[in-house]
Amino acid sequence: MQCAGWPPDSRDFSRGRFKKTAPFYYEAYAKGVNKGAALDKLCGILKISRDQVLALGDEENDLSMIKFAKLGVAMGNATAQVKAAAEEITADNDHDGVALAIRKFAL
Repeated sequence: MQCAGWPPDSRDFSRGRFKKTAPFYYEAYAKGVNKGAALDKLCGILKISRDQVLALGDEENDLSMIKFAKLGVAMGNATAQVKAAAEEITADNDHDGVALAIRKFAL
């Protein structure tokens, strides 16, 4: 038996967040930890600008990196929210979307 509204799509705790990022799984992470923050940190380590970053994603957990990157690319199978945040949309996972985007924008 399931209760309406349970489990919740997200829940904040004092030290982090528990978030449903796809119909079939949840992610738990500390406050301030996200893919965009990770890219920012990596750019600092590599001494590159965000203007040199291309990010591809399909789910809500990819939004922060899509927004961080100079060029955010949504996969064809991405959620509507990810597609709206991206500058470009490529083919879906089953049709070589990552390879197509890299060929088009990075090579």
